[in-house]
Amino acid sequence: MLGRKRTDELVVADEMMHIREDCTLVDEQGLVFSLCSGTRAFTVLVDGVRRGLVFLGRGDYALNSEIRIHGARFSKLYSESFEGWGVILTDEENWSRLETLLDASRAGKPDTSDGTPQECSEAKLAEKAREELASLIGDWEDDLSAKIGWRFKVRTSKGTTSLSLRKGRYAYSSPDAKLAVADQDTLSLREGGLSLSLKGDKVAMKTEGGRVTVASSGNKIAMVSPDGGIAAAGGLLGEKGPDALQIVSEEIAKIGYTPS
Repeated sequence: MLGRKRTDELVVADEMMHIREDCTLVDEQGLVFSLCSGTRAFTVLVDGVRRGLVFLGRGDYALNSEIRIHGARFSKLYSESFEGWGVILTDEENWSRLETLLDASRAGKPDTSDGTPQECSEAKLAEKAREELASLIGDWEDDLSAKIGWRFKVRTSKGTTSLSLRKGRYAYSSPDAKLAVADQDTLSLREGGLSLSLKGDKVAMKTEGGRVTVASSGNKIAMVSPDGGIAAAGGLLGEKGPDALQIVSEEIAKIGYTPS
C-alpha cells in the first residue's frame, strides 16, 4: 500500500509500456495532457483495477482556466512541458479509452536514444517506478478507488505541478499558481501578488496594493474596503475611482488573464 493515510491499494504492474509515438491522453474539460515518444510507462492498479500510469519521460499539459465576474469572462492558458517521473490516474471508464490509445505502444524493446542506460532492466525500472509513485502521491489523502475524473502530478523545471479534474471542478497547483474551481461562480486563486476569491456575486481580492471586496447590489457594483469605506485600501481607488469591475480586470490582467 502506498501513501501514509490511504485506504486503497496501489500496485505497479511489472510490464513496461513503451510510448512509441507522441500521444495525447486527455483532451477534455479544458485540459490537454500529452506524453512524448520514448516515454516508458507502467500501469497502476487501484484495488486491483487498471486506472493509470506511472511514467518516465517527457510530455506537456495545457489547462484553459476561465474566470467569470458579474457577466464578464476572462481566460488564461496554464501550460508547461515536463520531464522525468510522473503519474496520471483516472476512472475505470476513462482508462478503457486510454488503454485503447496505448495498445499500439505496448510491444517492442525500449528505445534508448533519449539517454536511458541500456543496462537499466525492466525489473529495475519497475522497482524505481514503485518508489516514484509512492513519492509522487505521498500527500494525496483521498480514496483513489472512488470516482476521481483525471488526476496527474509531474515534475517541471520549476518544481512539482498537480491537477485534479472532475466534472468541471478542479484543483490546480504549480510553483507559480494555486487555483481551485468548484463551479463557474465559486473559485479561489493565488498567483503572483494576487489572491482572488469568488463566491456567487461576491468577489474578494487582495493585491500588493491592499484588500478590496466587490459585491453586487441590484444592478450596481460597489467596491468596499475592509473598514467599510468606498475607497479601496492601498490607493487602488479614489473617492471617484473607475468601475470596480475594471479594477478587478486590470489586476487579473497583470497575471495573464484576458477578456474572452
